[in-house]
Amino acid sequence: MSIMMKVITTAIATTIIIIIIKHNWHTSQSLLTITLTAVCAIALLAATAEYVAGHGATSETFPPTELNGQLVTLEVSSSAPPPPETTGRPPAGIKPGEDLQIAMALIDSNSQITLRDVTFLVKAELGDRFLFEQEFEADGGFLVFNFVSTPSDSPSPLITVDDLGNTDNEPDVLAYLLGSESRTVNVIGPNLADGGLYKFDIAIITAGDYANRLDDANQITYNSGISIPQITTYGIDDPNFGKQYIRVITYYDNIDGFEYDSESKEIKYFMPFEWSDENLEQSYVVHEEISIPDTYGDLLVSGFEMHINGVNLPQDMITIDDFFVGERIIHFIIPQEKLYDIRDNSNSTVNSEFDGMNFVIKPDIEHTRIASVTENGQFRIFASWEPEELKSGQKAKIVFEVTDVFLKNLPVAADYKFTMTKNDKVIYEQDGTSTDSRDNPTNVAEFEIPHDISGIVHLNFVDIDGGERAKTSIPIVIDRIAGKAIVDDGTRGITEEDTTNTEDDTMKENGGCLVATAAYDSEMALQVQQLRELRDEVILGTASGTAFMSGFNTVYYSFSPAIADIQREHLIFKETTKTALIPMLASLELFNHINIETEVDMLAYGIAIIVLNVIMYAVLPVTAVIFASKKLKKEITAHLLSRPNNPLQCKKYEQ
Repeated sequence: MSIMMKVITTAIATTIIIIIIKHNWHTSQSLLTITLTAVCAIALLAATAEYVAGHGATSETFPPTELNGQLVTLEVSSSAPPPPETTGRPPAGIKPGEDLQIAMALIDSNSQITLRDVTFLVKAELGDRFLFEQEFEADGGFLVFNFVSTPSDSPSPLITVDDLGNTDNEPDVLAYLLGSESRTVNVIGPNLADGGLYKFDIAIITAGDYANRLDDANQITYNSGISIPQITTYGIDDPNFGKQYIRVITYYDNIDGFEYDSESKEIKYFMPFEWSDENLEQSYVVHEEISIPDTYGDLLVSGFEMHINGVNLPQDMITIDDFFVGERIIHFIIPQEKLYDIRDNSNSTVNSEFDGMNFVIKPDIEHTRIASVTENGQFRIFASWEPEELKSGQKAKIVFEVTDVFLKNLPVAADYKFTMTKNDKVIYEQDGTSTDSRDNPTNVAEFEIPHDISGIVHLNFVDIDGGERAKTSIPIVIDRIAGKAIVDDGTRGITEEDTTNTEDDTMKENGGCLVATAAYDSEMALQVQQLRELRDEVILGTASGTAFMSGFNTVYYSFSPAIADIQREHLIFKETTKTALIPMLASLELFNHINIETEVDMLAYGIAIIVLNVIMYAVLPVTAVIFASKKLKKEITAHLLSRPNNPLQCKKYEQ
């Protein structure tokens, strides 16, 4: 658990204890309820905060090691956002040119107190670039490196190490979080804060007393790899869809050699990676993301496959997140076990353990349908068409499914309005009710494409199940133009402003999503995944659970999009929502510790969880308000009675 999370957790526990003692809540029922809620909340915080990371993450905590009779550990952390495996998808990386801080501290494993008078011998590299090797003394035990980028064409390409010394008044945020006293070192050079894999060989020379230098045999050494997420944006000039932008977000190291084949729809790129046993032992996960705009119809397929050095990744390591405004995120999360498998089964082109990773990402041949999620996050539309190449003046058949995202994409019966449009001109329209048949879940729209229609058209689905924001639009092509897309050169300099499409832009201005997804920024967030697993593996495993979720969705989606929008617009409300969700998530965690084998079990435990949440969110707050108001009234009355010649006393004496 990080230092900050330990402080937060301790503060919560202490606050609850103080409240119980101060208000004299001694009844067994109240104490039991409050204690249970507190324990669940703290346990949930601890579970989500406990993250000992290795190479390829934005922080790293090493196992305890004995030093002069005490167990110590080294914590290395950065100012970059943590990976989505722990907190949900954050804004990836840091903006090029902005300062990046990486800090390290030697800590007593038992007391969690930072050791003082620590001398670090640090050798630093960025990718394959040597940066520096130098000793640094840290009076307060905290050593902060402030990486400052200069332009790549700077007249001075050398790395400058500017040691600012020990100070108790550092202005940067990281130093403030770590403590008031730190040793700060500015490291200045070309592209030093643009992201990538920052590697440190660290030796502890002194700890607790500068006068007692450890000899070589007793020195502790660490090998740390801090990965700063980096976004690389590539402009694609597609003959059918025009200017598009694909972003690669890497959470390990910089990528190179990006290629895109618009005919096979294959994305390729290379990332440095060391396949040695030593590096694999410290690389717990490699995480990559590809961001595709929802205007690029060719890549809105419902499934992808990924190959690394010729080895195919299992589908459970690939996740498509369609809950972001104007884009879809393809996550590839490769755990350590699979990394060993890739190394041992790579094709013959990989001859060196330092050769790296060659990525190939392409649509899964079994999932070639186009998929799109409605603005309110409730429905997912799967669409395909016949013939495969649509042409003007030709009869066409659009085949589609309407599924419920929250019911594991099960087909549902829902009223819908379907139109095909070209520049807002309606070519075809159809109203109907989708089928919920699992044997034949497809719906069909048949019509003839006018002779004067070609290029990009949109398949629009609106007013699904009467929802104002239950709508989505899918771009497809009539009279496809042959030819490959051209990838822009020098795309590393593309800015976010450059990627804003115009004219044919279909970016959603107010896309909605689930409350938890909006609160934690991603469908990949740990908390959202826990809710999804609970739904898929427990609740939907019974008929009563499925019926409950169906009814729940009708109510939930009537208000959740509005709440999600407020969360995105107001950070304070978003953080408040996160806090409010903690008791509910903690109570739902109980489902993972009980056996549900029958419908009766589901009903019994389901009702019990609902009652528990009613108590936590309604009964306890109301009771606390009533209790506080009564106590306040009693204290005011006592205060008035204690005053001489007060009206209450006079009235009492008159009686």
